Order: sequence, then structure tokens, then C-alpha cells
Amino acid sequence: MSSQPLLRIRGLLLEAGDRSLLRNLNLEIHPGEFWCVLGRNGIGKSTLLHALAGLRPPDGGMLEIGCGNALRPHREYAPAMLARLRGLLPQHQFDAFSSSVMETVASGRFPYGVGFMQLDEEDAQARVQKALEQVGMTGHRHADITRLSGGERQRVALATLLVQDPPLCLLDEPTSHQDMPAQQSIMALLRELVLSQAKAVVASCHDINLAAGFATHVLILSDDGYRAGPCGEVLQLEYLEHAFACRLQEVQAAGRKLFLPVFAV
Repeated sequence: MSSQPLLRIRGLLLEAGDRSLLRNLNLEIHPGEFWCVLGRNGIGKSTLLHALAGLRPPDGGMLEIGCGNALRPHREYAPAMLARLRGLLPQHQFDAFSSSVMETVASGRFPYGVGFMQLDEEDAQARVQKALEQVGMTGHRHADITRLSGGERQRVALATLLVQDPPLCLLDEPTSHQDMPAQQSIMALLRELVLSQAKAVVASCHDINLAAGFATHVLILSDDGYRAGPCGEVLQLEYLEHAFACRLQEVQAAGRKLFLPVFAV
């Protein structure tokens, strides 16, 4: 792990109307870390990711993102430079017009001077092809994005983020709309980015066991605060039951710790 963080969070406050979503969050995100953000619906996971991306101003505290050996607030970067530092995969994709999968994925190179529909740059073509292979969408490269399923469209969005190639990747529910094999594949891909390319990944997730299987660190959000740290320290039954307000059972399977809901009968 690098001693220089890509993102530094100090005393972060996020509010929604008269409700505090998150108060006094202190955290550093380093290269080589895969953070999963866990918590109930409406707890503030998406709001947090948008704030970390610089798209939603915090209601208090400080956010700084790294460039070389410097860390500066998001507002001090030009938009194109900020897009080279961090990328955000939203939970939902909205397509106002038709475009091919290849053209859409190529738009990830826009911060580097490659236009939305320009595939004549050899490096851009190679990056697009590799990204489509990584997300299992090579066979759909000429398809219209407006005709894709929800899961396919989400994988195209992930490929676009891969082509953008920022050191800090922020993803809101990257496994949404995916079947079980695709969920495993996506999480493994994100883990590989962290391990082999020394990127940092922060992803919201509803599946505790996916987080346990692939993340290096976990941030658990609850109504009265948060817990953050390495998976082994934070993924504890009492913390999870408190955050999700439900009973869970901890079991061992295939050498791994799993958390299962306890259903009332």
C-alpha cells in the first residue's frame, strides 16, 4: 500500500434536508485498497460517492484528492484533469439517444482528448477492445445501447470507466442488475484492478458476502455513525446487525466467513 493517499476525508458532513446522513467521517483511501460501502437503503451510500467524486458539495468538512504528491480540493482542478483522477459509475444509466456500445465505451477517453465518437486513435481502440473483453461484452460491440438489458448496460458503463482509467474508481452498486456469475466476475475484476494496477476502488454494495469475498476494506454506514477499516476488523456480526437492523447468523463455508439472515417463522 502506498503511503500517499489518493483521497483524504476529514470531518465530512453530509445532510439531506434536516437529516444528517453522515457526520464527522475521517478516512484515507490509498492505492491497492478495495473499499465496499455497506448499509441500508437510504442511509447515504450514493450521496457519499457523489461527494467523493466532487459532484455534490459536502455540508461540512474537507475532501482532497491526489495528484502526484499533492492533495487538493476537487474544485481546484479543471474538469478534464479531475476526470483523469477519479471516475464514477452511477447506479443508473440514462441514454438520451442511440449509440453503439463501442462509441459509448470510447467516450471514456474524452478527458484525454479523444472525442465521443472518435475511434481512430490506435490506443483508444485497444483500450475499448480490452475493456469489452473484461466485462464480457465483446459480442455486443456494435449493439445499440438503448436496446441492451439493464445488466448489459451496466457492464458497458463499467467498461467506459475502465477506458477512462482513473487511479480512483467510485462505483455505485456495480453488481446491480447482474446475475450471480456476473456479480462474481465484476467483483473479481475490481479486485484485480486494485492488486495488479495499484488503483483504489470504492464501491457501494448490498451483498455483505460479496464484500467479504473481494474487498480489502469496509465502510459500514448506520443511523448513528459508521465503522471503517480492514474487512477482518469491521465485518463483525454485532456491527452488521446494528447497521442493517436485522438478525444475522455467522457461518463458515469453504474456509470463509459468511453472514446469513435469520428468518422469522
